[in-house]
Amino acid sequence: MPQILSPDAHVEQGEFYYRKKKYELALQSFNKARHAYGDNIPMILLNHRAATLEKLGHLDLASREALNMINLYPTDASGYLRRGRIHEKSDKDSGLRKAFEIYSIGLLTVPLDHEHYKLLHAKQNKLKRQLFPQDTDPISVLPVELNIMIFDYLSFSEIVSCLRVSKKWANYLTAEPRYWRDLDLSNARKTVPYKSIAKYRAYSQNKITRATLYRHSDSRTLSWLALRSPLQSLDFRADSYGPNSIISALQTSFQNSASLTFLHVGQSMTLSLATAVDALAACPSLNSAWFDRIHRNRNAVINWPNLPNLRDVRFNAIENVQHGQNAGYSPQLSKLLQRAPNLETFVYEEPKFRFHWESHSLDSVQHLQRFFVRGDVQPCSFPRSLKHIKLQSTSVYRNRAAPIVSNLLQLPLLETLEASGAAAGTTHKLLASAPLGSTTPPLRRLVLNYIDCPLPHGIAITLKDILKQCPNIEELGLESSELTDEIAETIPDILPRLRRIGLAWTQITGVTIKALVQKLPKGQLEFLDVSYCQSLSPDAVDWAKAQGVRVKYSMAEGFSGNGRRVQYGYTVSTHR
Repeated sequence: MPQILSPDAHVEQGEFYYRKKKYELALQSFNKARHAYGDNIPMILLNHRAATLEKLGHLDLASREALNMINLYPTDASGYLRRGRIHEKSDKDSGLRKAFEIYSIGLLTVPLDHEHYKLLHAKQNKLKRQLFPQDTDPISVLPVELNIMIFDYLSFSEIVSCLRVSKKWANYLTAEPRYWRDLDLSNARKTVPYKSIAKYRAYSQNKITRATLYRHSDSRTLSWLALRSPLQSLDFRADSYGPNSIISALQTSFQNSASLTFLHVGQSMTLSLATAVDALAACPSLNSAWFDRIHRNRNAVINWPNLPNLRDVRFNAIENVQHGQNAGYSPQLSKLLQRAPNLETFVYEEPKFRFHWESHSLDSVQHLQRFFVRGDVQPCSFPRSLKHIKLQSTSVYRNRAAPIVSNLLQLPLLETLEASGAAAGTTHKLLASAPLGSTTPPLRRLVLNYIDCPLPHGIAITLKDILKQCPNIEELGLESSELTDEIAETIPDILPRLRRIGLAWTQITGVTIKALVQKLPKGQLEFLDVSYCQSLSPDAVDWAKAQGVRVKYSMAEGFSGNGRRVQYGYTVSTHR
């Protein structure tokens, strides 16, 4: 009677045949052992069967057995090692990639303290180096011209970050002065030490042409910028430097400089108007000077210097909180324009203040192209060279508004006219009083917002006559006007080139929306602002959007479409 062996004995017999390289007999013994174990198959038996099938060349069956090992014992590294090894034998890229994926999955599943975890990790690293060799540094491969084009797109802060990529990148960037000539600290997150500034200066070979200072206050920086660099643009973005230090540096370092052409003092630094004038006097070579936050002392004496090189000057004034008495004080801006005969752009913004101009104040400025004023600044005439005018009058003195643009119709180059408040009302009356057929400027943009002074016949009576004299208008703004559907729906007939229109805070309805979209050529109307139009329904807005128009639409809190206020669960009509 034949002897019946136990499952463990069959495993030992199979191991004996495997060592003797009798793989067929070994496989038979392992199969008997598997049959004897039933459902409780140990890992060692599965591993032996997979290894034997692999030796016999049955790789598909061996891979399937290795998969059984993973499914039955997912936290054991043996299954992942066996199946990965089988795929590696294919020597194909696809097989190697599958093996890499198997090893990677095993590293996520097998515990770190498993005896074969390090072996599994080593297998994965080996395939990683084989499949994904280290990338070649593009700087060493691309032509120099392409490298220059690529890095020219980066900002200064991004260039600084690139220094940390590799030594090759750092060596390349620090050897190219062109990347360091624009010293821009505007994105600095913490204080920039002088040592860093000195390094950037060395990288530029002392050829910095633009400097934007932020989170940095070392006075030595201004000194060497003026004395050792051909600085053309100086931008202060923070209050690290005080007004006195700025003026001192400008007077001592830039007085004889012919290269500095742009000066900007940002909103975080408040200067007096007298200090701003001193800055202009200290840098006679300036072409552009922007002061974002100035205050005026009514007792200060303003002596405007001669500024023959000045092309662009901008002031954003604030009310003098300390004295609180600005009425009657004039900063003598008329003299500024007389001292800057080549001025092309003039911007002055100061709410709650009013002063007068001499009637001949702008006669000497024959190159002026842009004139932007906020406040009751009221020149009587403009030079014929003007192309863009923006006037925003405050409501404090609206009842005493003077003729702001008396020679408006004689400006042959005017393309943009924007007025609001009292300035809008005066401009509207002036345009309306012009005889039909008179010569009008080639306006492309006309904005008359917030007309807050009384008009003899209301805006609706005269608006059509005004628009008929400006048929080339492409952008129209009539915010907070007395516009109604009867007038608004005729606008497309009068302005066939209209592309953008602002009608916020008016009484228009969907009739106007439909007329604007349908009467103009298809796709021509690009933008429509109908915010806070209480008589307009959301359906009309949705219809305009469906036609491809970009619509700006929002309602005041408590209002819904069709001019009805929602209150305590009831709708109350707001129309009378």
